[in-house]
Amino acid sequence: MDDPRVAILLALALALLAGPGCPEDPLYDFDGDGSVNGEDCAPEDPDIYPGQTEDCEDGIDNDCDGDVDGGDGDCFSPDNDGDGWTVEMGDCDDTDATINPDRPEEICDGDDNDCDPQTPDEPDEDSDGYSVCDSPPDCDDEEPAVNPGGSEAICDGLDNDCDGDTADAPDGDGDGYDLCFPADAGDTDGEEPDCQDDDAAVHPGAAEVCGDGVDNDCDGTPNQCGFLPTYSLGDADAIITGEWEWDYAGTAVSAIGDVDSDGFGDLAVGARGAGGGAGAVYLLRGPLSGTVSLSYPAARFDGENYDDYAGVALAPAGNAGGAGAGPFVLVGARQWPQANCRGAAYLIDGSVTGAHSLSGATARFLGEASLEYAGYAVAGPGDVDGDTVDDVLIGAPGANDSDGLVYLLHGPFAGDIDLNTALVLFEGLAGQGEALGDNLSSGDVGGDAATDILLGAPWQGRVYVFHGPLPVQGVHSVSSAQSVLDSGVGSAGESVGVGDIDADGDDDVLVGVEFDATGAFLIRDPTTGQNLLENDGEASFLAEGPEDFQNGSVAIPGDLDADGNDDLLIGHPQFAITKMTDVPGAAYLFLTPPSGATSLADADVRFYGEQNQDQAGSTVGGAGDVNGDGVDDLFVAAECGQNTGDCAGTVYVFYGRPGL
Repeated sequence: MDDPRVAILLALALALLAGPGCPEDPLYDFDGDGSVNGEDCAPEDPDIYPGQTEDCEDGIDNDCDGDVDGGDGDCFSPDNDGDGWTVEMGDCDDTDATINPDRPEEICDGDDNDCDPQTPDEPDEDSDGYSVCDSPPDCDDEEPAVNPGGSEAICDGLDNDCDGDTADAPDGDGDGYDLCFPADAGDTDGEEPDCQDDDAAVHPGAAEVCGDGVDNDCDGTPNQCGFLPTYSLGDADAIITGEWEWDYAGTAVSAIGDVDSDGFGDLAVGARGAGGGAGAVYLLRGPLSGTVSLSYPAARFDGENYDDYAGVALAPAGNAGGAGAGPFVLVGARQWPQANCRGAAYLIDGSVTGAHSLSGATARFLGEASLEYAGYAVAGPGDVDGDTVDDVLIGAPGANDSDGLVYLLHGPFAGDIDLNTALVLFEGLAGQGEALGDNLSSGDVGGDAATDILLGAPWQGRVYVFHGPLPVQGVHSVSSAQSVLDSGVGSAGESVGVGDIDADGDDDVLVGVEFDATGAFLIRDPTTGQNLLENDGEASFLAEGPEDFQNGSVAIPGDLDADGNDDLLIGHPQFAITKMTDVPGAAYLFLTPPSGATSLADADVRFYGEQNQDQAGSTVGGAGDVNGDGVDDLFVAAECGQNTGDCAGTVYVFYGRPGL
């Protein structure tokens, strides 16, 4: 069949069989279109034949080339721009090679680069009516609040008007406080808003100025000065928590001055139960605020033996260790050694850091005999002998069959010192069992600029006052005291506060009472001789609630409201609303001293314990100035506080608050 002659003969044979003029005759042009049937793809249609012009829209292969319409090359325009696309293939601009369906859309050039009218050349993604192609452009096309026609909104962190300035936390007065809240995206200072941005003296960090009619600290309460009438101790400005249960942190607390000279007062906190009863003393550096764990003190001193009860008493001791160190702190350990109860006291350097044993103290004062309880109370009366070195007082209420002894020792001190070497002793009345030395304090009750000492003898309800200048040697019976404060009731003298409540230059005395409904007596400027507190006292203070006073504390903690007069603070750890088993405890602050019999419920400020059994008020006193604002602060201890476990102990510090 490869021979063409055979194919021709076969075609002739078929033609003869078909007869002349039939469409099946390959050599005959049946439709007369000029193409024989064998070449014509539609031999019966004169409009379809090879060479015919292709109609690109009729769905017919007009030119018999096997392609129909769009598949027929005859239907394509030329690719004028050489980009591989013709008009028929979707090139919407065949004169520009950068425009065809394969190209990405380039915004803002005025061209439909991808030949897709649905892809905008000037997008407005946030539908705010502004495009990134505008002049000026929309600087954030995903945020409808941001465009060139927007109004700048402060504190949102956005350039709302697209002017290029994103600093929208104004500080008009340059005081470092902007107008934004801390949660605002544009906030720069992390503080509450400045409530008056045209006055640099008014901002959230300013101290409130009482009586000026301005909300200086922006707390929303102009002239809200002074203390509120009632606080939960949980509202304290600083809450100091013991490490472990049964530590009894807050057994004793003492302001020790600004040890590190940073402008903030520092504190010493005793925890008689720490270390299995060995006791511990913690030194804390101001400023103090928020929750302060005794797990992280500046320094810690641990008792030498189990059951020493180190930290049961504390007092600042100035330069008693000599020049070049300190200031020093005096620490009592009434049951040293190991509950033998001779007792001891330690002089420690308040400027050190880290963990230490009291065995390495600058000085150790060692009791003379068993059951003497030396160190039950300690005090730092200053330099009583005029040698420029501070001296110390150490009480031993168990000495001499509980008549009691007080040792006055002259500094400087170093090493081990037996208390029987003291040059000055004060003895309790023989056979009275009055426990002299249970409490020690000092001041200037005579108003003559000389230091006076006050020695508590609570088992007979007395406080003995020795006026300065004090003796520099000898044994002195309390019968030679210039003044005696005698309660005639209860166990007065367990706690004594000294300070000048009327700014007359003479210190006044607040005497605490145990086991009685009367918790304290106030006596101004005690006179020489016997002062009967019930008759000569200016005021007496009656318990709030059904329970008598027990294990309480009193203090004159300084001038807490900055009115020029020292204030009165009374702790009532057995305070309970209905029954003794509750005993959350309480403390009471009198900013203006009352007269006559006064209920503690009428105190200017009342502080109530957080939880039942806390026994808040077990120790109260002045905290110095732990926040550095120039106003005295106070503390209320709850040695059975439960914030970190049963009787772990808690000390609450409230900053002083100047009144109107």
